[in-house]
Amino acid sequence: MRENNKKLFNNAAQTWNHGFFWQSMTPTPQGDLQGDLKLAIEKAFGSLQAFREQFVAQGVGHFASGWVWLVSDKSGAVKLVDLHDADTPIVEIGTVPLLVCDVWEHAYYIDYRNERPKFVTTFVEKLANWRFAEAQYDAARKGETGWQFPT
Repeated sequence: MRENNKKLFNNAAQTWNHGFFWQSMTPTPQGDLQGDLKLAIEKAFGSLQAFREQFVAQGVGHFASGWVWLVSDKSGAVKLVDLHDADTPIVEIGTVPLLVCDVWEHAYYIDYRNERPKFVTTFVEKLANWRFAEAQYDAARKGETGWQFPT
């Protein structure tokens, strides 16, 4: 369907991505990760600090508009992916998104102007909703889809 109706896909995917982005943030800083997701991130990136650094580097280095996603598969392996425009990891069978940062300028311009590095750093250090990401991670390991867009 994606290739047959690109306009419909783009609109639906952007709506889904933005809905997930709002879930990925919290107004209350939650501190460091805990539990199994923390262990998976440390395994994949070496440390939480190394994860943060790579997250920021991918967000800042992403050319033009898009997203930086933390995703997992059923085995519990996590990785970062950056996608353009309306691309979304939910079209990849077996991939469950855990957290996303919107790196489109509209996401941060009012507060950060053209300072994408400052926005992405603030996102991963203070705004990231780790309790949501942990719930998504649990869903991924159970083979479930996780968060669904409200109907």
